[in-house]
Amino acid sequence: MNTEQLKNLLKTTNYPVAYRFFKTAQKAPYICFYGLGDNTFFADGKRYAAFKRYRIELYTDGKNETAESIVENALADFCFSKDGEDYIQTIEKTRTIYEIEV
Repeated sequence: MNTEQLKNLLKTTNYPVAYRFFKTAQKAPYICFYGLGDNTFFADGKRYAAFKRYRIELYTDGKNETAESIVENALADFCFSKDGEDYIQTIEKTRTIYEIEV
């Protein structure tokens, strides 16, 4: 899966989606995502496979378990981790962080 395919998958949530950041302010919930590099598997001294790692950030107005469920349902066919949440005071949004390997 490439970046554009992941973006299209995330758009199935019906939330605004951007790679890294939006150029204009968005109404929450919205999603930003970006690449974290590759997870490479070596065998017999050669590169056997490489999987792209992405970080997906869901921004909401406070804790929003419905929005989280919608994102998690979109990611259901993939192995992903939910790496926690925090509050971004400067934008007054809760950020829920997911990581996925594709």
